[in-house]
This record gives sequence, structure tokens and C-alpha cells, in this order.
Amino acid sequence: MADEQGKLAALGSAIPVALRRSLALLSMFAGGWLIFMSATSVANPRLVVLATGYLLGGALLLYAARWHVLTAWTSGAAALLAPAGTGASLLVRDQGSPAAFSYTLRRGYPLHAMHKTAPGETVPIARAALDDVPWRPDWGHAAADALFWAYCGLAFAILVTLAVRSLSKN
Repeated sequence: MADEQGKLAALGSAIPVALRRSLALLSMFAGGWLIFMSATSVANPRLVVLATGYLLGGALLLYAARWHVLTAWTSGAAALLAPAGTGASLLVRDQGSPAAFSYTLRRGYPLHAMHKTAPGETVPIARAALDDVPWRPDWGHAAADALFWAYCGLAFAILVTLAVRSLSKN
């Protein structure tokens, strides 16, 4: 019976490691794919920033355990900066984009997490109609932004942790 409990305990501690590694590898794959797509087509600076964040964040997730810096403090910083960074990025308002019979305003960085679109026969008519249209969330982009900002929080917390460790050794 005790041997079975030991196996269950080992499995229970291996699951978070497997999830962390899976998220890291998926993030690095997504970041690499975005970099590849940006290099083969018109480069969007926002996508390059997102891809770089995913590549570095995935690498940090893989190596943070080896550096012994993945603690409650670093995880908490990542968890706190994800909604804070996403919320603060909604203050970034992108210039509207006119289409044939509509006008769209977007908010968010690096992706547009909220938008509103108003139809109109001309751009001035569509812009005037935007006042009555509510902002709509784009949940997929908001989740991608939250992951990006979580990686920014993780990177910041790891840098602070490494700096404190290096100062305490001196």
C-alpha cells in the first residue's frame, strides 16, 4: 500500500512539470511559427513582439526550474501581470481602419483584444455611427495577450530574483 502511495505522489508531482513543459514547447512553437510567417509575408510589428514574447517566455518556462527561480513569487508575478498588462493594454487605441462600408476601432497590445465596427456608406458616416456601438471583446486575442503579459511578468520576476541572489552573494 505504501508503495502505491509513493507512485501516486511521484505522478502528482510530475503532472505540473509535464504541463509546464508542454506550455513552454507550445509557446515556443507558436512564437517560431509567428516569426516564420512574419518573415515570409508583410511583417506586422505587433506580431513580431508577440512572437518574441512567446519564444522567450517558453524558454524561461523550460529553464526556470534548472535555475531554481520558479517559486511562488515568480509564479505570482506572472499571474498578477497577466490581467494587469492585458487591462492596461486596452488603453492603447489603434487608428481606425476603413473598409468599403464600415469603420473599425481597435484596442489592445500586442493584439487587438477589443474592437467596435460601424457600418456607413462613407467613412465620416461610419465614424459618426461608432458612438452608438459598444466595444466587443475578442476572447482569443485577449487570451493570447494575457499569456504574453504573463510571460513579461515571469521574466521581470526572474530578473529580480537573479539580481537579488547575485547581490546577496557579494
